[in-house]
Amino acid sequence: MDVGGVREWLSRRVAPPPDPGLDAFRDAIGALSLDGVVVGYVASRVDVFWGLGRPTGLQECLWLYFHYLDDPDGNAERRRLWEEDYPPWALRPELENGSFHDHDREATYAFRWLEGAAGREAFDLIGLDDAASS
Repeated sequence: MDVGGVREWLSRRVAPPPDPGLDAFRDAIGALSLDGVVVGYVASRVDVFWGLGRPTGLQECLWLYFHYLDDPDGNAERRRLWEEDYPPWALRPELENGSFHDHDREATYAFRWLEGAAGREAFDLIGLDDAASS
């Protein structure tokens, strides 16, 4: 069975039209900073999935990869985190407003999108290609 073909067919048949409000998150990367110093990055990708909010079809969601440059407490698992966000959004509004509060680290970071050469360099630095892990 061609899973990719089935997924493509489902996306054309039952997926909602792309939400233009998510365009900034499509295969993108941004920087997290604290007191003006970059301390990490957030790579993002928009995908579709079956969810409880839309049981008869697909809906869009965000995959966010948080990559911190430091490892202050020796917990490598907390240095690189994957998060999923979908309606009703939890992380999306924070990032859209230019900040992110990490409850595990008890810190609020400034957030800004990176584009062009700066974005490509950030993807390279964290070990992802410029299509947010495709």
